[in-house]
Amino acid sequence: MNKKTIMKPLDKFDRAILRIVQKDNKTPQRQIAEIVHLSAAAVQRRIAAMEKSGTIKHNSAILDVHAVGMNITAIVEVQLRDERIETVDLAKTYLNQHLKFSNVIT
Repeated sequence: MNKKTIMKPLDKFDRAILRIVQKDNKTPQRQIAEIVHLSAAAVQRRIAAMEKSGTIKHNSAILDVHAVGMNITAIVEVQLRDERIETVDLAKTYLNQHLKFSNVIT
């Protein structure tokens, strides 16, 4: 069972801290402290409290799929206003020109 504490409403310092860690959660707490005008210990306590309460749910990394060799396969259904060949061709052309599809199947 995941125990969460009840967190008091977020104040301006909490919100300022959250804006920083949303951009880069590896920002040193001393640097955050300087930006939000709190001590590093206060920043650490606030982050820990927000993690414990579930305000901060997870720390994660955004990967470059090409650098790690991952391909993404997605099947997307598109509804057109009609099934005329001209409409289908126009949709395929648009999708191939504006989105990064490797293949459009009809």
